[in-house]
Amino acid sequence: MPHRRRRSGDPAEPDYLVALWPNDQQRVRLRAAVDHALSVDQDEGIRDRVVMAMAQVELYSCGDCDHAIELWQLAADGDDPAVAALAWLNLGLVQQQSAPITAVHAFEQAMRLGDTSIGGHAATELARLAERLGDNPVLARACQRALDLTSGDDRAQAALRLGRINDPAGQFVAESLLLVIRKRRAHS
Repeated sequence: MPHRRRRSGDPAEPDYLVALWPNDQQRVRLRAAVDHALSVDQDEGIRDRVVMAMAQVELYSCGDCDHAIELWQLAADGDDPAVAALAWLNLGLVQQQSAPITAVHAFEQAMRLGDTSIGGHAATELARLAERLGDNPVLARACQRALDLTSGDDRAQAALRLGRINDPAGQFVAESLLLVIRKRRAHS
């Protein structure tokens, strides 16, 4: 049964939220079960999927970002490129504020390994981060990849960012294109 201790220590925290978080004993049992599953010889793909699932539990249920990062790093080193791409994407997302250079590397790996969906998401996130960091060469690569893999607003944003790099005066044309795309979507 879930513990009744309040996670934040705030007595105003709703009871239904308190029941969602595992207590310390449950976390220890869960980690021991996962560690055992990872130590048993099994299909590499299954191991990678267990690691990915556990990373989500660690981050969102246990609040242990560092352990989630360790697990995503394990999955990123796995044999399945689709799982590795998703792991790299998650590493980039979770580290873009605390370790932006590490996040750039993670997004680049996800962009390289990922299919259209994961690669496009990674390219879009990398473009946002590179723009924030003022790294135009990385921004240009990410935008070019986003143009190849995305559609709609993400594609328009990539074109806008690329326009700003190549021709700062041309940003008005790119912004106009973005507005036209958004208006067409609104009327669809």
